[in-house]
Amino acid sequence: MIRSRVSCRLLLAGILFPAVALSAEFQNVAPMISGSFGPALAAGDGSKDLKNGLAFQLEAAAQRSGRNGWLFRASYQSFDRDAIDRAISMWGFEVGLRRGRSFGAIRPYLEGLAGASWTDEKFFVAPVVQNDRLYTPPPSRTRSREIAPMTTVGAGFEVRAPANIALAASAAARWSPVRNFAGPVFPVDLGLTWPSYSMATDAAAPGGPRLRLAAGSNFLRTPQRLRGHTDAGLSVSADLDVPIRDWLSFSLGGEHALQRSRTLVVVRQERDEFGNLVNVYGSAPLSLTATALTAGLRASIRVGWIAPYLRGGIGWGRTGGFGRTDQVVTGAYIDPHGNWVPVYQDVTVGAGSPRAGLAYSGTAGIEAPIKGSLHAFVESGVLGLQLRGEDALVLPQRAGVVLR
Repeated sequence: MIRSRVSCRLLLAGILFPAVALSAEFQNVAPMISGSFGPALAAGDGSKDLKNGLAFQLEAAAQRSGRNGWLFRASYQSFDRDAIDRAISMWGFEVGLRRGRSFGAIRPYLEGLAGASWTDEKFFVAPVVQNDRLYTPPPSRTRSREIAPMTTVGAGFEVRAPANIALAASAAARWSPVRNFAGPVFPVDLGLTWPSYSMATDAAAPGGPRLRLAAGSNFLRTPQRLRGHTDAGLSVSADLDVPIRDWLSFSLGGEHALQRSRTLVVVRQERDEFGNLVNVYGSAPLSLTATALTAGLRASIRVGWIAPYLRGGIGWGRTGGFGRTDQVVTGAYIDPHGNWVPVYQDVTVGAGSPRAGLAYSGTAGIEAPIKGSLHAFVESGVLGLQLRGEDALVLPQRAGVVLR
C-alpha cells in the first residue's frame, strides 16, 4: 500500500512536469483543438472476439519547439465481446509529443503519448471443466473497472481547408492492459482541427522536447515458474524527454511488454464407445502483458559521434492478458455446530489475475545521429512490477529513433 502511494505521487509529479511545459507553450501560441472519430480494430491473442470497435478522441496541441509540439489527448474506445454490447469501454488520458512537417497544404506527422486509462469490462466467468454427468452451472457475468497505464504510437496528416480549419486523419497503435486480450487496439480517426497549423511553426528551434519511439523484443525473468513456457513478444516504448542540461533530461515514458503463450485446456468431457468419460482438450491463449508508466532522468555523454546514455525511472504498472486466479475447494471440516465448511485454495493459472503496483524501469543504450535532428538508438534494459503475490520482471531489447 505504501509503495503504491509513493509510486502514484512520483508519477503525478512526472505527469505535471510536461503539463507545466505545455501550459507555457500555450501562453505564446493558441492551442490547436481537434476532434475526431472512427472505427477501432484489434490485433493479437483474443482479438477475434472483439467486434464493432468504435473510437473517439479530443485533443489540444501546441505547435512549438521546432517541429515538435506538446499535446493533451482524451480518447475513448469500445468493443463488443461474447454477445455483450460495449463489453470493453476504455477512456484514455495522455500527454505526448507530435512531430510534423509541412509540404504545401499537407502536414504529415508522427506522435507518441503516455498516460493512463480507465477501463470498464463486462465478461463471463465459465466453469473450468464441463462434465456431461454432473450439473454444470452456466457462466456467470461479472464486471471489472480498472485504472491502468496506456501507451500510444501513431501517425496521421492534416490538410489545410478554408475557414482556418484543417481536415485530419490518423491511425495509431494503443496498448493498455485488458483481461483476456493481449495486443494493441488500432483507432482510425477522421476529424477537424481548428485553427489550422501555420507554416511558421516549422522553423527550427533547438533545445526543445524530444520524442523517442522504440520497438523490439523482451525476455521474461519472473515469475520464474513461467520461464521456458512463454515466447518473447513485442516490446514498445514512447518516451518524452525535456532537456534540463546538455547532458541531463527529464523523461516520462510509457512501456509495454508481451509474453506469448498457449496451453491445453479441458473444454468438455465426453463418453467414449465403452461408456468411459474422456477429456476433450483444446488450445487456449495464456499470454501475459506488462504495461508501465514511469518518470525519471536520462543522462548521456557524447563520445565522438555517438552518445551512450542511462535512464532510470519509477512509477506505476499493471499486468494483463489471460492469466487468472481460481478458488478451488481442497477439503472441508465440521464446525462446532456440525456444519460442513469448505476449505478453499487459490490456484494461479498463467500469470494470475491482473494486478497493479509499483513499477521501475532502467535502460542503457547508444544514440547516434542519422540526418539533421533525426537520431537512432539501440538499448537494453529492465522493466519490473512490484505486485501483490508474484512480481513481474522482463528484460526489453529495443531499437528506435529520436526526433529532436
